Amino acid sequence: MARRWIRDVMITNSIHILSTKVLDEAIINQAASENIVIDCAAFIQIKPIETPGLKEKIEKAVEQNPYAIFTSANAVDAVVKQKVQDLQLKIFCISGKTRKAVELNFPESTIVGDASYGAELVQKILNENIDSAVFFCGDRRLDTVPQALLVNSIRIEEIIVYETILTPQRIEKKHDGVMFFSPSAVESFLAKNRLKKTLPVFSFAGATHTKLKDISDTIIISKTSSEQGMFDTVKNYFYP
Repeated sequence: MARRWIRDVMITNSIHILSTKVLDEAIINQAASENIVIDCAAFIQIKPIETPGLKEKIEKAVEQNPYAIFTSANAVDAVVKQKVQDLQLKIFCISGKTRKAVELNFPESTIVGDASYGAELVQKILNENIDSAVFFCGDRRLDTVPQALLVNSIRIEEIIVYETILTPQRIEKKHDGVMFFSPSAVESFLAKNRLKKTLPVFSFAGATHTKLKDISDTIIISKTSSEQGMFDTVKNYFYP
């Protein structure tokens, strides 16, 4: 009976966090060991494009231009699903999960530059003095990268390789904080939920943070753009 009482007290005193995407089980277990309960709910779904001729379009684009831009690991995964052979690209990408996906799936390619968010990545691209690049992206991609490059006279061939589907759902449970990993997840969450301005929200820098600025007064930005980095930010906030 005493052990059950101790366990119930620990659960009651735990920090409860909502993640707007499904996290790796190892992170959830690590959180539990730190007295943090993470509830995961997928507020977006990613669907790779399966349009006939997409593979040929990709092959033609990279044959004419070796420079490629990836701002999402989803774009990397979607290109891989097209089974394009022997890709040898010069890649600009977002660091963290996207870079890891590039390294894993395109071992014959070279990462020319990476950055934590889009505006910083643009500067890395400008530093290389290239004339054009292929931008692999989703149907809800932000304007940050393509607009900045076009302003600087860099031609962009944009190839949409996946679509983002919003999956709003009502969350009844009260949480001590919310983790957001993309602007689309913020939009989907707000479709059926209200966010108290005083509630701590955890975000990556760049577009997700921008989406939250007018909604929350307490935004804590992860130092690295990874799920582990986000959890570490949550832990350090509640247990400094």
